[in-house]
Amino acid sequence: MKKILQKIKKILQKINWTDRKIRFGLNIFWGILVSVLINFVAPHTDMGHTVLNELYDYLVIRDFRQAAEKGDFPISDRIRIVAFDRDTYKASHTLGLWTPRNLTGESILKSLELGARVVVADIALNTPAPVFGKHRRKDENEEFLDLLKDAADYAQKSGAVIILARGERSPEMNDYEKKYRDKFDKLIENHKDVIKIGSPGAFEDVSDYQVRHFRFYERAEQNEIFFSIQILTVTYLLTNRDEGTRLIEDKKKEILKGHKDITMDIPGGKTIHILEQTDLSREYLSARYIFRLAPREVLSDHEIEDDPFVKYPNLKLSPYALLDEEGMPYKDKAVLIGSENPEIGDIHLTPPGRMNGVFLIANGINLFLEGLQVHELSARIKFLVEVICIFVSAVLFVYCHATVAFFILAGIFWFINTPFSLILFSKYGLFVDVWFPIIGIGISRIITDTDSFFVKRILKSTT
Repeated sequence: MKKILQKIKKILQKINWTDRKIRFGLNIFWGILVSVLINFVAPHTDMGHTVLNELYDYLVIRDFRQAAEKGDFPISDRIRIVAFDRDTYKASHTLGLWTPRNLTGESILKSLELGARVVVADIALNTPAPVFGKHRRKDENEEFLDLLKDAADYAQKSGAVIILARGERSPEMNDYEKKYRDKFDKLIENHKDVIKIGSPGAFEDVSDYQVRHFRFYERAEQNEIFFSIQILTVTYLLTNRDEGTRLIEDKKKEILKGHKDITMDIPGGKTIHILEQTDLSREYLSARYIFRLAPREVLSDHEIEDDPFVKYPNLKLSPYALLDEEGMPYKDKAVLIGSENPEIGDIHLTPPGRMNGVFLIANGINLFLEGLQVHELSARIKFLVEVICIFVSAVLFVYCHATVAFFILAGIFWFINTPFSLILFSKYGLFVDVWFPIIGIGISRIITDTDSFFVKRILKSTT
């Protein structure tokens, strides 16, 4: 080891070292070190995660406002929403206390009759609605099960698919609830080729309780895999039912074999990148939402005057309006049925604002249909960008004062990349982490201000 150090010292002594050369070499060294720390260590820290969220929120909100202000149809034309709003609940026999099961069943069946290829019900239907006596002509839970069976029979003939949200299974149930659950499970089993159960899962960030990510799938205790409603909807929307089922089952087998990184290629040129999400404290960039649709209250909060629900009345309608529709207006579309009433619950805080679960599902489906699943630069391009940043920073920190160099570099990087990062994010789902290079330049500035000791030591060792 001593001989090696002596050889290195002899090589250094042959070089005509100057203060600038030494500083340039040190800047390259520190630039590489800072780049490694920022790219491989910072994202796994609380500070790094916070910086990532700040940039993501900035891009998401700008993209949301931009999409709304353009006045175009905000999401894929293959998505329609049937929303149970306050007026719907007040007009029903439930008086806003729960979602009316009979109206839910009628909405599912009617959507199929209007040509829907996929019907999604984001409502907890695996538990019965409360029953308060015999004032109704028929038990609404029994009526719902009959309507769901009729809908399944219709879907069987038309080639459509019904997707129901996977609900929690409480171990404490009375006899009536157990009886309903048994009938519900039997109905699902008997029509499993047309009725699919999907995970509505989205998870909150532990730092501020905002929803920015969705779940790709959930693994049940019995090692059963439940794909997200978004993935199921896109798969069955773009393929025929049998082909979609084969594709889903193949991916489930891959997951059970332990594959943590899966690519699902759907006919039509759509690709979904699926990751294992066992540790929800980690970052899963490809599971982040891009929000293009939100309730009217969120639009008002952002002072967006162009209301897409007014301009495009067929985008979202009430269950009662749905029942009055005729013809095949929803042919080959996905109809999402869910609650828009905040008093019922299922409200999530997101970067643009508070929205119901059905809006999260709509935005998630749109993400895949439009090819906007969030991703980063390829490793090769990212490496090239890092090399250029390190080299330019090293040169500028040699010829300029550290503070001046920092503001020049940070300013150039910010003004060049900020508009392009929004364009790339909005059109391609490409996430360019602008803040991390700027933070790296800032760290380099601090290091440059304090490296005179190292320069003196090296100059002393070469004389």
